[in-house]
Amino acid sequence: PCPQQIDEPTAARRQGMIHFLMLKAFCSLPLESKKMEERNMKKKVTTGTLALLIALVLLSVIVVPAVCAERDSIQVSLGTAEKVALESTQEISAHLNEFSDWSKASVTLSQQCYDLEGNLTAYMFEIYSDGRYSGFILISSTTDKVPVLEFSKGRNPYSILTDKTDLEKQVQTIASDKEFTVENPRNIYLGGTFYYIEYPMTDSHGMKQPSALVDIVRSKVFPSGFSPMEVPLELYEQHNLIEQEYHELSQKEWAAIIAGEGSLTITDPLSGYSGYISGIPAYYWYRGCSPTAAGMVLGYWDSHGYPNFPVGTSLINELANAMGTGSTWPFDGSTWPWMIDDGIMTVCQNHGYNGFSAANDYWMEWTEIKNAVNSQKPFVISMLHGGIGSGYSQPYGDHSVTCAGYSEFSTPFVNVWDTWDIYSTHYIAYGNWWGSMATWVNP
Repeated sequence: PCPQQIDEPTAARRQGMIHFLMLKAFCSLPLESKKMEERNMKKKVTTGTLALLIALVLLSVIVVPAVCAERDSIQVSLGTAEKVALESTQEISAHLNEFSDWSKASVTLSQQCYDLEGNLTAYMFEIYSDGRYSGFILISSTTDKVPVLEFSKGRNPYSILTDKTDLEKQVQTIASDKEFTVENPRNIYLGGTFYYIEYPMTDSHGMKQPSALVDIVRSKVFPSGFSPMEVPLELYEQHNLIEQEYHELSQKEWAAIIAGEGSLTITDPLSGYSGYISGIPAYYWYRGCSPTAAGMVLGYWDSHGYPNFPVGTSLINELANAMGTGSTWPFDGSTWPWMIDDGIMTVCQNHGYNGFSAANDYWMEWTEIKNAVNSQKPFVISMLHGGIGSGYSQPYGDHSVTCAGYSEFSTPFVNVWDTWDIYSTHYIAYGNWWGSMATWVNP
């Protein structure tokens, strides 16, 4: 089906908007809500699929593995990775209260992860405190990536498949139809939301054939020859620019670790290398993640000198209406990216705050995040294929969150209120997404 007619964005905004057209977006729900929607809407085409179809029509695409462009890199040994994992859990526990039980934890290798070409990409370690499972930490296997890719108290993503037997039967069916033999599977990690199990196949002559892939996050099987990512060139370039920003940092950190001259250092939060914005109201997902995240931003300003704003669901409702959330195809809580800043501006003006400014930034940089947090100005981050935040097993996917802080570990992390949890913020590694957009809000 075709989307409904929408207003043409201004020429000045079109180039940035195109980068995020795949998102349509920013509507990821908490896992429990997703399960409920899946039961009620089994026949509905997913937002991501429809958005991708739009992108394919409007943009020339390139098919790429979800890994960064080749750069000077050294392979990290398992022994070094284990050392990094152990030291990181100890240092994380020393600086993040919610991980205090990791101070004397042990780590155990769970999986070695590869890309689609068979190159080692990461080591997955499970964390145990007092003999009990307490989370996981994912360590890069190459020095062109920051050492700590993800950490969480959630379940190891490779253990979350509840219907693995059924999915393996589907793989066997695909192989049988082609008279192929299924070889031993291997774990694939391509960054962000891209966790797979690859099932290599050979024909009757023993010749290698295209593999079948099981998408762990979405519990789907992709047939032989399927490429999991079709990415607009502009978005791929943005992804590489993000990685280049901290490439030198990762190389320097790995060089010290491999040479035995140092270990990962998580800087003391009071030293100026971490920042946090107190007083942001925590709102749970309502009508869409973009108006909810924006509601937390304006809710903060309501208690910081601008008291005319409504609060809670009243504020989110007004923002959702102003952003057109869910008012056009596919009617599911999604928000068109270019409407986020417009919606915020409309609500500000509705309540007499004509001096407020809101602007989408399709090339968000780490220094800009730090500057905003240090200036005590919360803002919205909208992610394309966002990775796993601390405390979860489910990746953020295409989702908007409210930035509340940052921490410069050996890997820079962003601290967010994510609309899924109203009790605590969560961390996600900076750049652990395929694309991102900031919506800066200034009074």
